[in-house]
Amino acid sequence: MANNIKTKVSVIVPAYNTEKYVAQTLDSILQQTFTDWECIVLDDGSTDRTAEIVKQYCQRDARIKYYYQSNGGLSSARNTAIHYSSGEFLLPVDSDDIIDQKYLEKAVERFIQYPETTLVYGEVQKFGAEEGIFELPVFSYPNLLFDYNMIVATAMYRRSDYDKVGGYRTNLIGLEDWGFWIALLSPDSIVYKIPEVVLYYRIRENSLISLAHRKARELREIIYWNNAQKYDRYLPNFTYHRYYGHDCEQILNDVPEKTRDKVLFFQRHVFLSSGEYTWKHAIINKITKLLGLGIVYYKKDWQ
Repeated sequence: MANNIKTKVSVIVPAYNTEKYVAQTLDSILQQTFTDWECIVLDDGSTDRTAEIVKQYCQRDARIKYYYQSNGGLSSARNTAIHYSSGEFLLPVDSDDIIDQKYLEKAVERFIQYPETTLVYGEVQKFGAEEGIFELPVFSYPNLLFDYNMIVATAMYRRSDYDKVGGYRTNLIGLEDWGFWIALLSPDSIVYKIPEVVLYYRIRENSLISLAHRKARELREIIYWNNAQKYDRYLPNFTYHRYYGHDCEQILNDVPEKTRDKVLFFQRHVFLSSGEYTWKHAIINKITKLLGLGIVYYKKDWQ
């Protein structure tokens, strides 16, 4: 089947100081059963031997192409690499991970057989500092918005869809993939997970993902504001101006009946419009606790 498919895939490999790993990544790309691909390696200001190693692979196979930019971060590196790409489909691959030799073939076959598909990814196996299957929850668009990211970075999508959303947002240093999937997808998107391991995800002790976990609250807020229009479709506007100066207990008397369908909330997360805990926040927390709705995000335009 692989030899009959003639749709180019651009494999996007941002690289920053991964001299120990990038050869394994490129070897896994060279071993693909689907052969109509190009690999764009974007060196994001590496100071080790990354450039030397990648250029050796460029000499071995002209489908591998090397570009350099001063360090700009993961999102910037992916955007620059995609700028240099020419494929109909894009597959980001981190420069320390390994993809199964049939990943491109299986993903492209899905797009060919089901053109309505928006995104394809697969099962993931961890290796390195931690081993085992990466347990990914079943895709759900509301859960993607409000709770967690269940799609790995190494997922295939169309270049045309990337162009529509304007690429990866460079104001995110961490959780870049989550923010991009929210921008790329919609409630009607068809997302398919290949029911086999297609990605081997290297766990490193001092990785960017560890930093992202430490900054998760700040990054979640950036993701929200980057995609505010999508969130607002789910969350009706609701302000508490009329409650200013009122006693909270008095307010709670009419909340369940009058505002149950208007309270803005996300499960387990909080967005504060300022660093101060105000009367507004106290009211919101009392209301949501009473209704069993969790904790809300606060819109910055609430004054």
